[in-house]
Amino acid sequence: CVCVCECVQICICVCEDGQICVCVCEDGQICVCVCEDGQICICVCEDVQICICVCEDGQICLCVCECIQICVWVCEDVQIYICVCECVQIYICVCEDVQICLCVCEDVQICVCVCECIQIYICVCEDVQICVCVCEDVQICVCVCEDGQICICVCEDVQICICVCEDGQICLCVCECIQICVWVCEDVQIYICVCECVQIYICVCEDVQICLCVC
Repeated sequence: CVCVCECVQICICVCEDGQICVCVCEDGQICVCVCEDGQICICVCEDVQICICVCEDGQICLCVCECIQICVWVCEDVQIYICVCECVQIYICVCEDVQICLCVCEDVQICVCVCECIQIYICVCEDVQICVCVCEDVQICVCVCEDGQICICVCEDVQICICVCEDGQICLCVCECIQICVWVCEDVQIYICVCECVQIYICVCEDVQICLCVC
C-alpha cells in the first residue's frame, strides 16, 4: 500500500496489480490498496498490517504479515484463521476482566477483552497499543456496536464494523450499499459497493464471496 496521510491509515488491498489508495482521516477518506499476494489487507499505521485473505482451501484468514494460523470455526463450512507473526504480538484489547486468550506459543497471545465502557482495543506487543478510533489522545478504538457488531472507529463519524451475519457470514459492514462485482478467481467474487454515507462492508457470502463496500 502506498498511502499519503499524516493521520491513521486503514488500507484495504484487493488484487495483485494496480493500486487505489485513499486514507481514512478526519475528512473521511478511505485507503484502498493492493497486496502482492492477493490478500485483502487492512493496514493500520505504516508498519502494521492486518490482512483478511483467502487461504488456499478457500478459507477466510485474519493475518498479520506472514504468520502462524489458528483456526476458529464460525459455522460448519466457514473457518476463520487468526494469524500472528513471530516478531509481532497482537492483543485484542487490554482489560483486567473478561479476557479470552488464544495462545500461539508461550510469548504470543491473542486476547479478546471487554472494557467497562464496551470498547475493544487492538494492541501490538506489550508496550505498544494500536487502538482503533481517534480520541483526544489519538487512540484507535475497536468498539462494540449496539447490535453486537465489533466496530473499528477511525473518526468520530466513521465506523467500520466486523459482524457475523444471521446466515453465518463474516461481515465488515455498516450500511446497505450498491454492489459491484469484481471476479478474483473462478469461485471467488469481490464486491465493491458504494453507500450514501462513509461506511465499509466486507462480507463472506454463502458461495465464498468477499464483498468490499465503500460507503
